[in-house]
Amino acid sequence: MKPKEISSKTVFTSPYFTVEEKMLLYPNGYEHKYYVEHGNDFVVVVCEKDGKFLMVNQYRVPLGGISLEFPAGGIKDGEEKEVAAKRELLEETGYKVKELVLLGSIRPLIARSDTKGFLFYTKLENEYEQEEQKLDPSELGLKARWVDMDELELTMFECEDLDSITVWAIFMTVQKQARR
Repeated sequence: MKPKEISSKTVFTSPYFTVEEKMLLYPNGYEHKYYVEHGNDFVVVVCEKDGKFLMVNQYRVPLGGISLEFPAGGIKDGEEKEVAAKRELLEETGYKVKELVLLGSIRPLIARSDTKGFLFYTKLENEYEQEEQKLDPSELGLKARWVDMDELELTMFECEDLDSITVWAIFMTVQKQARR
């Protein structure tokens, strides 16, 4: 059953997310303090060319090391999700594409956050351009590389520090491949 919200206030704000504290009253009389993260929605782009997939090695502060991920990033205020996906792919890899297909969406931490991610797919054939990466200052050292399906699947099963968004993107990509 849905609890009644008694009060709500923002207890933390950063450029990337805010944290809201809610006091909830359940029908059985139980009062519970709950915290919700309100973050920027994000995009992930699976880019395929000649049976290989474009991924990035990127330093992640919480991990204290390099992760292997698909190109991804936040959707800016007022930005359409497809525009954000094209921008992130260009920034992180240098590839400029004309068409993207939306494969699905996800709420990666539904118990604590209202943030939503959108997965896009593109296949590089004739309709693309390659330019220089346009990395954000915090993405210094980000390296784009092509990975074949075997390495992609091995990454999912053997990588100790694989994030849930990459697992989801690999799963969706494998499903797309299986349905061809």
